[in-house]
Amino acid sequence: MKMLARAGAIVSALLLAACLPQAAHAQQTGLTITAPAGTVPSQAIYCDNGSGVTALCSFGSTSPVTPAPTSAAVSCQVAKASAGTLFAATLYSSVSGWFLIFNATSAPADGAVTPIEFLRYPTADVTMGYTASPGLTASTGIVICFSTTGPYTKTASATATISSKVQ
Repeated sequence: MKMLARAGAIVSALLLAACLPQAAHAQQTGLTITAPAGTVPSQAIYCDNGSGVTALCSFGSTSPVTPAPTSAAVSCQVAKASAGTLFAATLYSSVSGWFLIFNATSAPADGAVTPIEFLRYPTADVTMGYTASPGLTASTGIVICFSTTGPYTKTASATATISSKVQ
């Protein structure tokens, strides 16, 4: 199939780009895309199948992102006790160590661990931001722990404050 993207003139290429809001998208391409209820356009592929330009979009959920802050110093936080996506976290500890992110519904025991993500926290008393774009997906749950050892050995340290944003 001959791939073409059109925006006034014919351009030979496959164009992979973020979907624009419907009005701007329609204005640029002459197309109208209606997102299913409860979703927003997130990515589009434009192609010409010989009968004119069409657009295929993938859609992301507009479900709200839930903030999950701790109210005191902790060693671990269950950010989400079911499958979900971690989008961001703000992390702080009074000692250096590691922030470990697990695909779990509860904190693993101290010892050998297999986090799905880990972040070195090299300096005490510094607030650190973490962003996962387009999001870190976990099939079971999302648990964030602070460990004085790591990244594959957990020694819990109740010296961290964690504020995560999950969906």
